[in-house]
Amino acid sequence: MRSSPAPAVLSFPLLLTLVAACSVDAPTRLRQLLDGRPGADDAPDAVVARDHPDGDESSSPAAPSSTDRPSGGAAERAVVSLTFDDTFADQLVAVPMLQAHGMRATFYVNSTRIGRSADYRYLTEGEVRELHAMGHEIGGHTQHHVDLTASDSDEQRRQICDDRAALAALGLDPRTLAYPLGRRDPGVVAAAEECGYAGARITNHVGASYPIALPATPSFEIPAAPSVSTSTTLDDMKREVTLAERTGGWVVFVMHHVCVDCGSRSAVRPEVLQAFLAWLAPRKKDGTVVRTVAQALGAEARPPRRGPALFGGTLGDNRLKNPSFERATRSPGTIDCWVLGTPGASAKHFTRVADAHDGAFALHLDGVGRSTTDRRVNVTQDAGGCAVDAAPGERLRLRAFAKGTTPMRFSAYVRDGAGFWRSWTSSPSTALGPEYAEVSWTLPAVPDDATAIAVGANLPSEGELTLDDLDLRTAP
Repeated sequence: MRSSPAPAVLSFPLLLTLVAACSVDAPTRLRQLLDGRPGADDAPDAVVARDHPDGDESSSPAAPSSTDRPSGGAAERAVVSLTFDDTFADQLVAVPMLQAHGMRATFYVNSTRIGRSADYRYLTEGEVRELHAMGHEIGGHTQHHVDLTASDSDEQRRQICDDRAALAALGLDPRTLAYPLGRRDPGVVAAAEECGYAGARITNHVGASYPIALPATPSFEIPAAPSVSTSTTLDDMKREVTLAERTGGWVVFVMHHVCVDCGSRSAVRPEVLQAFLAWLAPRKKDGTVVRTVAQALGAEARPPRRGPALFGGTLGDNRLKNPSFERATRSPGTIDCWVLGTPGASAKHFTRVADAHDGAFALHLDGVGRSTTDRRVNVTQDAGGCAVDAAPGERLRLRAFAKGTTPMRFSAYVRDGAGFWRSWTSSPSTALGPEYAEVSWTLPAVPDDATAIAVGANLPSEGELTLDDLDLRTAP
C-alpha cells in the first residue's frame, strides 16, 4: 500500500477562496477543490461495487458498504455522523476538510434542486455523483422540502418515494432520509419505511434518548444534536462529542450552509468546522469514529418505489384547494395546502379567525416586527397535492377579499418540468382599509415550461392583514 499524503491544513483565506469557487458552475468542481484525494488504498473504509440502475456497472461509482465496519464495536466508545442538508453548493467547502482527515459525511439532497439555483446555488448532478464516488453518503430529503406533516398521505409518498427513486436513478443508492424541518408523525414515518428507506433523521433530540445507544439499530426517528448555526462555537460541538464518549453513544450533527456572512443563520463557519474536524480526527485512536448515517445503522440497500400517481384537476372553476382556510385537519398550527410565513419558523403570528368574509374562518396575519419572508402566505409548493394545475400560455385571474392596515400584494411561483419551483411574478401593491374589499390581479401568461403554479399574498411592510375567499381561475 502506498503511503497516505499528510493531512492538508486549510488556511482561512483558502477557505474563503473555496466559498467563492462554489458560485461557479463546473462539473469537475470537487476535483478542482481537492489538492489530491485519497485513492482506493488510502480510503478509511473499504468500498464495494454496485449495480448501476441501467445495468452498466462500469459507469457506476463505488459506494461505501454499510456493513463492512458497523458501529458499536468493542473498540468504539463513540460514533459521530456529520450530515449536510438541503443540497447547497457551498457545502463543497467542507469536502477538502473531510478528505484531509479521511472522513465521510452524509449529504441529504432534494432531487428537484440538483443543478438549479434560487437564492443559493445547489449542487449539480456531477457534484453529487462525485461526492458519492468519494464514499460520502447521499440520502433523501424529499422533492420539494415541504412540511410532510401538513401534506396528505398521497403527497407524503410522492415527496419521499419519488425523490428516492430519482436519486436511485442517478446511481446514488439513497438508504436514509432526513425529514424536512425535522417534522414527522406516524403517517410520515410509515411512508418513509414504505418508500424503502432503512432509517430517517430528525433535527433535534428533544424528548429522545440521547446520545443514541450503541450499537445503533435501524430507526425512523434518529435524534440529532441542535442544528449548527452561525452562533455555534467550537466548544459547543466538542461538548456533544465528549458527552457521547462518556456514555458510549452516537451523535449526529446537522449542518446546512458552510459559509461566512452568506445571509443565513443556518450556517457553520468554515474555520469552526475545520477546527472541529482537526480536534475530532486524533480521537479515532481512542475509539471515537466518524461514520455516515447509513454505516452507523448498518443500512442495507432496498429497491426504490414510486409514490401514488397524480391525477390532474379541472381547469375550469376555482383551482385553489382550501381557498377560504376552512380546513386545518393535518398537523397543529397548519392550514391545509397553505404555508404560513417562512418554512420552519414560528407561525404564531398567523391565526384563523371567525371574522370571515364568508364561511367560518379567515386568515389573520400580524406582520409587525416580522421579516419580509414571515409576512406571507403561499399555496404549498409540492408535487401536486396542493399545487395548481395550469396550462402553458394560459391567463389566470387571482381574486381575494382582504382588509388591513398596510398595502398587500399577490405573488406567484412556477414549477417546471424537472419539478423545480421558482419565483415567477408579483402584482403591484394594493392599499387596504378596515373593511373587506375585493382585490384582483390578472397574471401574465403561464410560462412555456410550467407544469403547475402556486400563488400567495404578502405584506411588503409591517402591518396587519385579514384574508379570505381566494379564487384562481381562467381570466375572463
